Amino acid sequence: MAATVPPGFIGNSPWMPGRCEISIIFRLNFQKPGDDPIMTKYFRFISLLGLGLFTAPAAFADPDAGDQASLVLHDFENAAEAGLQWKTVNDNVMGGRSKGGPSFGKGVLTFSGSTNTNGGGFSSIRTKPAPVDLSGYAGILMRLKSDGRSYTTSIRTNVSRGSWKTPFRASFDAPANEWATVFIPFQDFKANMFGNRMKRNAPNLEVNQFESIGFHLYDKKDGPFKLEVDWIKVVKEAPKK
Repeated sequence: MAATVPPGFIGNSPWMPGRCEISIIFRLNFQKPGDDPIMTKYFRFISLLGLGLFTAPAAFADPDAGDQASLVLHDFENAAEAGLQWKTVNDNVMGGRSKGGPSFGKGVLTFSGSTNTNGGGFSSIRTKPAPVDLSGYAGILMRLKSDGRSYTTSIRTNVSRGSWKTPFRASFDAPANEWATVFIPFQDFKANMFGNRMKRNAPNLEVNQFESIGFHLYDKKDGPFKLEVDWIKVVKEAPKK
């Protein structure tokens, strides 16, 4: 008997807050007259539902994930699950007036709102912590459509300063108002603190301690914004140009 976890993780995971689900595979080898020498049957059952053992979305990688050239983190096909995994952090935490947040539909994440530089001037979204080891992967690959404003992608690990999880941010270029595929090497992500890159005693990004990914807008401009994301992957090699 072997216990297994669901294939895929984060964006495709059926695990949700307040829910415990264990999938168990039974493998039975037996022989009877007229059969092949050994017949193998598999039986699966799902048990231990609704026990409330988890308080945050869990992240489970495919046991063979390390052998894959790419791995999907989020594809947003299930809007209900995606809505449980993402949260908003806007400048109102410091008295600002910007508005923004995620919405989900037709397999797409839409990060939209309006920034106001009269106090803060930023909006951001990110996933709730879900630890996973991304060792062996080279960077983030995303299919998205931008409005032409200057967004950054952020990654969080278990690195923190006090109670504050250190964000590692990297900017990216994307054509306005058309779908494009964007690759960001992990080496481009640099430690930030309060919107500024850390210059002294800055930690390096450790992808084996990956916990969260998100998007951040702080381009010192007022007005509406909209970023659409089709999927987010990690890949072992940069795409060929």
